[in-house]
Amino acid sequence: MNKIIQYLTIIIFLSLALSVSAQSDEKAIRRGNRNYKSANYEQAIAHYKKALEIRPNNAKAQFNLGDVYYAKQSYDTAYNEFQKVLELSPDAKLKSDAVYNMGNCLLAQNKYYDAFNLYKVSLKLNPENENALYNLEFCRAHLVKSKIWVVQ
Repeated sequence: MNKIIQYLTIIIFLSLALSVSAQSDEKAIRRGNRNYKSANYEQAIAHYKKALEIRPNNAKAQFNLGDVYYAKQSYDTAYNEFQKVLELSPDAKLKSDAVYNMGNCLLAQNKYYDAFNLYKVSLKLNPENENALYNLEFCRAHLVKSKIWVVQ
């Protein structure tokens, strides 16, 4: 009976620890979101990184970190942060959004062909992603105009 009480106590403490961890990484994300909205990007980065220290597999914090770097026009860094989301999340919609944003990073650098290919991947993951469809057609038009033929 004593062993059962010890095991239950351990389970309760572990459950509480996981709950506190989940709350604190979500709190860091909320703080990061507030800073992001007010264009306080360095503070937003710090909060998203803190959330990732607490829970390294937090795909939403990873995605938001990519958003901040994109807003700062650090496109290569943003691209890498969005790429990490693909490893962390099983959610097809979040993956589609991450690939879409990776395409946006390339589009911002006038890498139309590579962006075009990423928008295709984004649409395969989420056929309802209208932004990806719009950007895909934008890239296609630019590539055709530039006489860079696109294989469908």
